[in-house]
Amino acid sequence: MSGKIRTLLVATVLAIASAAWTGGTASAAPAPTPHETIAATAAVTSATAVAPADDFESPCQRQPSAQTCDNTDPVDTGCNEGSFVANSVPLKFGSGDTIGYIQNWFSPQCGTNWARFVDTSGDEGLGFVMTCHGTDFTSCTDDFGSFVFPCWSDQVYSPNAPATAYVSFALYSAGMPAGASAQASATA
Repeated sequence: MSGKIRTLLVATVLAIASAAWTGGTASAAPAPTPHETIAATAAVTSATAVAPADDFESPCQRQPSAQTCDNTDPVDTGCNEGSFVANSVPLKFGSGDTIGYIQNWFSPQCGTNWARFVDTSGDEGLGFVMTCHGTDFTSCTDDFGSFVFPCWSDQVYSPNAPATAYVSFALYSAGMPAGASAQASATA
C-alpha cells in the first residue's frame, strides 16, 4: 500500500472513530449529525491526502537508467502509468490455434520495456516471461513463471534501442502437456 493511500485511510478511520466517540456518553457535546461526520471526514481526508509527488516516485521514475530500472517490477516502480503496448504477437500452437498474446510494453516516463503474457486459451497452464535488451538472449531480466494470467516480467531500461519480450507457455489440457513460445520485439 502506498504512503499516500495509507495516509488517506488512516485519516479517514481516525475521523470516523473520533466522530463516533464524541457521539457516546463520554462527551458532553451533542452527537454530530451524519452531515457533520461526513464534513469532518472530508476535511481530514483532503488535508492529509496532499503530498509532494516526488515523495512517491521510485528511483527508476526519478532518474531512469539501467542501474535504477533493470530487473525491477513496472508496477512497483510506477512505470506502468502511461505505458502502452509497443508490439503484440499471437502465441500459437502448431495447429495454428491462438492461445494468447505476448505483449512488449513500453513506458515513455521510465524508458523501459517489459513482457506481458495474456492467456486466451481458458485452460490451465504455466507461462514464463522475460525481457531482453536487443533481439537475442543477452542481458535479460530474470525468467518469471506464473499460473495466473496476465503475468509480466521485470523491465529493462531501453529507451532508444530494441528490446524483446519472450514467453513460453505449457498448456495442461486433458492431462496432455503441450507447449508454445513466441517473442515480440519493439524499438521505442
